[in-house]
Amino acid sequence: MKSVVMKNIKLLFFSLVVIVLSDCSSTKPDQGSQGAPTDRDQRFGPPQRGGNGPGQGPGGPGAGGASRNNPEADNQGGNTFFINLDGSDCNVDIEAKLGVSSVYTEIIDEKNQLRKITINSIADHQVGEFPNPGNPNTIKVSKGTFNIPLNPKVATKTTSAQGFDSGVLFSGVSIDPFTAEMFIGSTGQMNPRYNITTLTSTENLGLDCNNAHVQPTGKYHYHGTPSALVDDEGIDGSEMVKIGYASDGFPIYYKYGYNSEGELVEHQSGYKLKEGDRGGDGVTAPDGPHNGRYFSDYKYDQNLSELDACNGRWGKTPESANEYYYVVTDNFPSVPLCFSGTPNNELRKGGGRNGGQRPQRGAGGPPPRRGGNHDETEPINKL
Repeated sequence: MKSVVMKNIKLLFFSLVVIVLSDCSSTKPDQGSQGAPTDRDQRFGPPQRGGNGPGQGPGGPGAGGASRNNPEADNQGGNTFFINLDGSDCNVDIEAKLGVSSVYTEIIDEKNQLRKITINSIADHQVGEFPNPGNPNTIKVSKGTFNIPLNPKVATKTTSAQGFDSGVLFSGVSIDPFTAEMFIGSTGQMNPRYNITTLTSTENLGLDCNNAHVQPTGKYHYHGTPSALVDDEGIDGSEMVKIGYASDGFPIYYKYGYNSEGELVEHQSGYKLKEGDRGGDGVTAPDGPHNGRYFSDYKYDQNLSELDACNGRWGKTPESANEYYYVVTDNFPSVPLCFSGTPNNELRKGGGRNGGQRPQRGAGGPPPRRGGNHDETEPINKL
């Protein structure tokens, strides 16, 4: 009897040891972890941007944290618009660092009336340090093909650029104006009506001097003025300088262009902050003043600019007596948020992105010289 009792005690002890070891060896999620980031544009930590460059909007570096549920950032007063215009802030020769040359080639397809542009997202100018405290990603070759209309036409209604690369520059890098960052209330529910802009001092998205950063795939892309490119090209307002094409086929120039009087001027967009508060409850929608944290904090006023809501206009260029073109400006939104023409749906993200085609290596000649939330808006009229 005694031996049976001892045997049962030993079995019980052995079972307890197995249970304890099993618990210790099981994989448990980190309670502080929220899983793998799903946002295309990620941010970590408070803003750590440099000082204001010339022409930057008011606000400067802010103290807002990185959380999308950020009452302090939502309620911060004043204009939080921020853009870096100091190209000297970038000191990385990414071509030399990776041992890869920047690629921008064009093939003119007369039969299908397409301009076929191939890039590899490696800039031909200086870039910032990546990874950095606001962006954990490393620049890698990211090939893309843009099949855009060779002879674009202005459509009767505009198309939002959200979900598209809105353009591609001769530097071999594309423009991606929107983010995947939305307001998330204290309940954890996302409100997609409030898309957070990168050009605000309330966020640290790890932008460099080109107002660009890197996606988890390694793709380097612009959200605003590419300042190092501007410096490299010596753009000083003495002439119009074409820097690329939009995804609907129209050319893109950097801020200087002729006005309706025929004078070469610096263009500004027609966007301004809305007055008053947002009217949200801070739980399901942001409250606080319209301070520039969200795209929806701004509204377009046609009386402020000769540029339309897509940052475009009709006028004289080095290539035409009168054509439609887009302008990259130094004020919000800097890059086009919508298309006046018709973009190729193959360029829509998530479905046949960048045409779903492999770049044609070595095709085309050198890039041409760089010189010489608005869905269903009203038709664009010629000025």
